[in-house]
Amino acid sequence: MVWWLHKLFMAGIGLFVILFLGLWLETTFLMAGTVAFAWVTFNRLIQSPSVIRLIHLFPLVPAVIVSKWGIDLSLHSNEMGILYVHGLIAYIKHSVSLLFSLDGILFHLATGVIAGGMALIVFGKDPVSNRQRTE
Repeated sequence: MVWWLHKLFMAGIGLFVILFLGLWLETTFLMAGTVAFAWVTFNRLIQSPSVIRLIHLFPLVPAVIVSKWGIDLSLHSNEMGILYVHGLIAYIKHSVSLLFSLDGILFHLATGVIAGGMALIVFGKDPVSNRQRTE
């Protein structure tokens, strides 16, 4: 098998396992990623303030809104209560039904877009630092 195809296949399996574990875990990852993104963004703003870098603050608002949505979905679906009271099989059935519901799909898409946007901002080229290197 081609190495990149194998890596893509393994990443897909890992993504499905993360999504399968439940909304609470994905919400926790999004919240941790948002805190890390805010820390990196504020450090960049302190090191060299710029109007262009203020654009980096925009993903924080949707990330907080989607995190709250994930907490609401997790509390509404009461995933841990299902696991504790009804057992693993009922939890898996509920988790899969929630995964493929409209709310679940939209939540996963929103977290993917927000996390991808934050990763592009953090790991992408920074126009301010590139301009400062050339001056």
